[in-house]
Amino acid sequence: MKTAFLYKAAVLAVALLARLPADEPHWGVTQIGPRVEISHGQNGNFPQYAALDLNSGYFRLIPDTSSGWGTSVVLVPCFWSGGAYYQGTRVTCTSLSDGADLVLTVRSSYSIGAATLQAVTQVRLQPPGNRQLFAQVSTTTSGTVPLDHRPGEAFKPVMLSSMHVSATQWDCRQAFLGTATSSALPADGWVLQPTTGARRFGLRGGTSVWKPNAPTVEVMLDDAGASNIAGWVTSSLDPNADNIALWAASTDVLHSWSYKLVSKADSDLPVARRLVSISTRGFAGDGEQTMIAGFAISGSSPERVLIRAVGPTLQNYGVVGTMPDPFLRLFDQGGRVLYENDDWGNAPDPTAITQAGNATGAFPLTGKDAAILVNLFPGVYTAQASSQGRGAGVVLLEVYELDE
Repeated sequence: MKTAFLYKAAVLAVALLARLPADEPHWGVTQIGPRVEISHGQNGNFPQYAALDLNSGYFRLIPDTSSGWGTSVVLVPCFWSGGAYYQGTRVTCTSLSDGADLVLTVRSSYSIGAATLQAVTQVRLQPPGNRQLFAQVSTTTSGTVPLDHRPGEAFKPVMLSSMHVSATQWDCRQAFLGTATSSALPADGWVLQPTTGARRFGLRGGTSVWKPNAPTVEVMLDDAGASNIAGWVTSSLDPNADNIALWAASTDVLHSWSYKLVSKADSDLPVARRLVSISTRGFAGDGEQTMIAGFAISGSSPERVLIRAVGPTLQNYGVVGTMPDPFLRLFDQGGRVLYENDDWGNAPDPTAITQAGNATGAFPLTGKDAAILVNLFPGVYTAQASSQGRGAGVVLLEVYELDE
């Protein structure tokens, strides 16, 4: 799904803003090589809140100074033409202040044979506040390009690009559409099948071992011209390269569109503090085929831990040959069985297991998966997943440490 960007040479230009009085908050714009950095502040304190890559048209925003850099919005249209995928191109940028707002004008152009598609995008940034940063984005195009017949992805006027390569390495942990509850991200394939009728979508951030406080980025379409919402994950082990996209699409080249964009802190949403053992997936059974994951709790106080042995649910994400009914045990460092579970729905508090899974951003379990939710004192532990004679197969063993 991922392909190299096609670039068209363009003149790089950035207009620096005139400074307002020192005691008034205002914007600052600086070009450093192929990157435009956007700051906001006063009295010599100008933290950065946004950045535009002039080589690709990728634009990133953070809601406050405690946030990490995460999901980007691609300000230029992306599309399929002649069997090739065009995602990102060189852009020019000018800027001006309009009252308290900052207005960026971003120009781009694609050439395919004799066909040319030019776009002018205006981004109006409002001053940051309340751990949120808002922008109104509007684009007009001239010219056209031939599009391939690819329902749900032929022409993408707006696209979010991010990274999620494992349970511990991600800039986004979930995708959401409309008012629906966030969905977990698969390891590979469709995040969302092309869906019509929704105008709100986004990628949810949070804190992972890889990055603290990655922002949640949300798009609200102003019209239904791009009526198909879809997304895709490409399996990857490289946390320094985006591998997830979420977009709005149409079957034809659009000549105008607009949307609201917000980057906001995810602190109002429950998140896992960290994964204490890297999740492992593989073929397992009984005896020597038992899957084992060791982990340690450090510090001086107990920690709440969620352990999951996932078999049947993996089928929902395209995994074949899964373990039909995994059995989960937790051992202390002396080899004593502390807890065990067959079907998570038979656990003492299955509702709490569901809530803990939601807090980690993990996908929901089905009836034959196993899970243990427990408070553990500092020490060394071992989680084991086996088949108990009910059929070997692929199983995913996960261990999460949760915030109280």
